[in-house]
Amino acid sequence: MTAALARGIDGEALEVPVFRRCAGDRERLEVPTEQPAAPDPATSPVQRGGVADLVEFVGVVAPRGPERGPVNPCGVERMKVFHMRNLIGNPHEAAIAAASLIFGGVLDDFPKLQVVLPHAGGSFPWLIGRYDNGVAMRKELAHMKQPASAYLRRFYYDTISHEPKIIRYLIDLVGADRIVIGSDYNFDAGYPRPVEFVDEIPGLTKSEREQILSTNAMEVLKLKERFRKIYDALN
Repeated sequence: MTAALARGIDGEALEVPVFRRCAGDRERLEVPTEQPAAPDPATSPVQRGGVADLVEFVGVVAPRGPERGPVNPCGVERMKVFHMRNLIGNPHEAAIAAASLIFGGVLDDFPKLQVVLPHAGGSFPWLIGRYDNGVAMRKELAHMKQPASAYLRRFYYDTISHEPKIIRYLIDLVGADRIVIGSDYNFDAGYPRPVEFVDEIPGLTKSEREQILSTNAMEVLKLKERFRKIYDALN
């Protein structure tokens, strides 16, 4: 029901028929998130294939693929001890993925693309000030037409932070309507009781709780529409 999307990855292009199939059928497509350089929107194979007008496409950014093994964004030697490839590496991957989608123009090219970031967005929300400063100061980001923070609400964020106060900050930063409950089942980095964690978020209102536990996920996955179609087909 979900798919991971990135462009120009490792010099390989997404085949347009595959992209269309996954976008239409909600099949799962694993695409690595490593991106050494920002793609050129004018030469993007997806753009050339004429799928920039997709009605909707939901992407869930995963820190690793089934055949690519663990990620080591800060170097294999530095990350191989103390389980740091997970404790530090996975959250940093979310920040790298968000930067690639923002600075590479993917979110501009696909205005209806919805992306869910794991690990409560990882280090991305905490780096947004640095991203904005880079847009303002660096020639490498001179192509940007607006600050990176303008894209904060283009993402959804799960609740896997293991610190309720961080989720409170995230709600204040992006809005409760962009937070979805996460469990990370059945990994040891997940929550045995994810709803109880949500209930520990400071100052959580009844409305915010309902959004995080159900409404937001139903919206991003268009579950009401899908269930309605199933109901109509059966009747």
